[in-house]
Amino acid sequence: MTRGRAAFELAAASALVLLRVWTDSSAVLSKPLRTAVTCTAVVVIAWLALRTPPTVESIGLRPKSWTDGLWSLAAGSALAALALVAVGVWQGTLLAARDLDRWASSVWLLALLQQILLHGFLAPRMSAVIRDGGTRSSLATAAAFAIFHLPNPLLTPLSFAAAFGWREWFRRHPNLPAAWVSHAALGFAVIATQDPDVLRRMRVGAAYLNFRD
Repeated sequence: MTRGRAAFELAAASALVLLRVWTDSSAVLSKPLRTAVTCTAVVVIAWLALRTPPTVESIGLRPKSWTDGLWSLAAGSALAALALVAVGVWQGTLLAARDLDRWASSVWLLALLQQILLHGFLAPRMSAVIRDGGTRSSLATAAAFAIFHLPNPLLTPLSFAAAFGWREWFRRHPNLPAAWVSHAALGFAVIATQDPDVLRRMRVGAAYLNFRD
């Protein structure tokens, strides 16, 4: 993939994601229009991705070993979860969110889609744009991923830190199911430990600003 093409696809996909994020509220658009924006974003990003489809190896569906690196991912995820629990205990917000069982069942699909976006679309194009497949690429990819979570004051920095960690691990151990489990577990840890009045059910963009509990 050429640098120019990667930059175009990265910019187009990012613009569509941000358009969806910043119009996803009844205070901004009606439900039919929001649905149209969502469908358009999904279709166009899928088309861009399929122009240069990732291989099963690059997307992490055929790792050299299904166990390599699992200890480091598990340890990092566990430490992050423990830190979130500690903050929750300190703030008095541990298990303060409602409908935790619903979140536990719904966070899995979102985690998978975000991991595919992170590793299968954003990262390879960011690497082509900045001509680096190492730590600088991971930082740039994590920054783009975090921007999609604005203006949520909890999710934005947490998503940057988590995305950087996942990218650095994934570069060495491309294993999508393992990263998916880590993402889902940490997503639930955030929901279960952080202040629900600040987290606002993990809303981002216009939905965060116009949140109604």
